[in-house]
Parts: sequence; C-alpha cells; structure tokens
Amino acid sequence: MLLRCWAGCNTSAVLAAAGLGWGDICGKPAAPAEAARLRREREQRLASEAILRQRRRAGMDLLRESDTALDALAARLAAVAWCGAEGDLDALAEQYHVLLDRVRDAEVSHAA
Repeated sequence: MLLRCWAGCNTSAVLAAAGLGWGDICGKPAAPAEAARLRREREQRLASEAILRQRRRAGMDLLRESDTALDALAARLAAVAWCGAEGDLDALAEQYHVLLDRVRDAEVSHAA
C-alpha cells in the first residue's frame, strides 16, 4: 500500500486523518505460538523445495549421462563389422535398447 500526501504530511498524519493506525495497514504481530508454527511450516516448505531441486538435478544428470552412453553405444554399433559378428551386434543392440528405455523413462519422470 502506498500512502502519499501531496501537501507533505507524514504518513502517521495521513493514517490518523483516515482513522487508521500502523497496525491497520501492517497487520498485528503474530502470537509466539503462531509465529513458531509459521516458521516451522516455512522451514518444512524450504526443505521440501530443496529436495525437489536435488531430485531434478539428479534426474538431469542421469539424462545427460545416459545420452552420452547412448551416443557411445550407437557409435560402437555403427562400427561393428557386419560379417560374422552377429552375436556382438545382438548384444550391443540389446544394450542400446535397454539404455534407450531408461532414458525415455527418466525423461517422462522428469517432465512430471
């Protein structure tokens, strides 16, 4: 709230002229028990927000690591000699798809 008297009166005089006091515009101080409850609620909210930020950061780290691993695995798959290496190719392809599924799951859970 902004109070201004263009004639130069101080704020207390403006409040008095309006029949108000500082408590009317600033609120009354909370009782000690209420202040303690509000402080606990704020601390709990801040702690929950910190945990959420940490989980998001961990999720993003996992996505970056998985993306790097997917790139490396795709490069290995591309480099496999196709003649006589079907067993290696199948194992690499399986690893690739497992890792790809993990990345997709992480992206979905991170978006939620």
